[in-house]
Amino acid sequence: MNLWSAMVIGFKEIWAHKFRSLLTMLGIILGVSSLVAMSALVKGMEVGAKEALLAIGCLQKISIEPQAVPIQHWH
Repeated sequence: MNLWSAMVIGFKEIWAHKFRSLLTMLGIILGVSSLVAMSALVKGMEVGAKEALLAIGCLQKISIEPQAVPIQHWH
């Protein structure tokens, strides 16, 4: 079986099960979009917190450094 025949069979299966394929694509799209939205939200909150600290003049006193997650919080 070559690549072309595998693709043809795959498209036939997708076309034969339209509703199942639609639900699968919808699940993938919603999952990826929620990950992107959460990432953007966290990044925006981080930038907002830094700007707020800078506005009140406390950024010189606070150091923000990434750290590894403790073993007790691995769940």
